[in-house]
Amino acid sequence: MIKFLLSMAVFLSVSFMGCGNSGGANAATNSAPAVVEQAAPSTGKMLFIYASSGLNMRKTPSIEGEKLTKVPYGAAVEVLEDKSAPVTMTYEGLKGKWLYVKYGADKGYVFEGFMGRLSVPQPGMEFTEYFKKNFAPLKKTVTNNFQPAGEDDGYELDVTFFYDKGIVIRKYAYFEGGDDTVTIPDMTVQEAFVFLKVFNLPALKNVTFPQKGYDKTFDDGSFCTVTVQKEKGEITVINISIALEFVQIKKLEGNKVSITVGHGA
Repeated sequence: MIKFLLSMAVFLSVSFMGCGNSGGANAATNSAPAVVEQAAPSTGKMLFIYASSGLNMRKTPSIEGEKLTKVPYGAAVEVLEDKSAPVTMTYEGLKGKWLYVKYGADKGYVFEGFMGRLSVPQPGMEFTEYFKKNFAPLKKTVTNNFQPAGEDDGYELDVTFFYDKGIVIRKYAYFEGGDDTVTIPDMTVQEAFVFLKVFNLPALKNVTFPQKGYDKTFDDGSFCTVTVQKEKGEITVINISIALEFVQIKKLEGNKVSITVGHGA
């Protein structure tokens, strides 16, 4: 009996060792080695989509590239490192590169001309209200407050508000109108224009980013005047006026821009 049990133990041991070796050989022969996709490192930069209809993400940096998905208006994308040569494009007057980005689980190329670093406003939010809601106030300076303008019903108001992140708002008002000027750091004239468009201002309703000045009457009968100033081929000032509404975008020293929105005679 003992000899029988020992014989069975040896047989089972040899059998299991044989199956194990055979299975390992087959796995090595028939299975391809695992391929680990190398994730593109993030640049740490997040950008928001300003195009009202969203932006197409494409497989290659071209408007003819295969469409992977559509990134909706207001969504944030993460800019990834792209070691290939940059590809630039001009669309509706906007100049920019195709950026390699990540949105959710998708990675691909989107055109940077319709993106910026500031999040989009809530529906119906006014231009200066956006900055008051999204940046912490620091202090304010009253330059003029109800200064008589030589008329019984005349007045003048000039107040400057300072917020964190370098945001400055100057509110100027007089009897026949007024304007608000917001100074924003780390922004270009082009980005400021595209960002301003999301507020649906009357002065920008039918205007695309201008490379030169013009006068034009639109289909709705409104008359628009646009002036553009350049220095060394770079746009430094854009003035747009329709009826009593006007907008100015101006490049300032220190990589800042000022955006003025107003109305009046």
